[in-house]
Amino acid sequence: GAAPAALFDGPMRQAMLRIGALWQHGEEGIYHEHLATTICLEAIARLHTVIPPPAPGAPLALGGAPEGDPYMLPSLMAATVLADSGYRTMNLGANTPWGAFRKAVEANQPRLLWLAVLGHPGSDRQSMAEFLHEMAALPLEIVVGGSGVALPMPAWPASVHVLPNMEALAALAARRAG
Repeated sequence: GAAPAALFDGPMRQAMLRIGALWQHGEEGIYHEHLATTICLEAIARLHTVIPPPAPGAPLALGGAPEGDPYMLPSLMAATVLADSGYRTMNLGANTPWGAFRKAVEANQPRLLWLAVLGHPGSDRQSMAEFLHEMAALPLEIVVGGSGVALPMPAWPASVHVLPNMEALAALAARRAG
């Protein structure tokens, strides 16, 4: 009966943090982490199937993880939280080049753009800042979250919402939907 955001911020996050630390103890930890990631991806996909479809004309949310960031779970979690909040979602997944984000935004004109930044983007932080400033000039809401956001970053555009977790994303989405 818990909302997806609560599941992701609670038990799933705690489990992945503990399992993710195992790689430091050898290759066995790596295969445990990869297996756990696959299990979580499958669980989230199943969870997504029980979320009611968005209303006709529901706003589109588009997002993913930036170039150089290989983590799939955070973006899939964000897509699921936003779907649970009534958005249509388009998840571009992990390791998405800035040019691909630009093309997807241009072609689909979302109302909300999310970036799930768990790792350190392969392109320099300046490229991320330039992309966010470019997107901030468009009529869309921009949300950024993940542990990679804590890394030093050139000035964020004032309109970018830097969120600490999935429950904050759900709260923002609920305010926008209401």
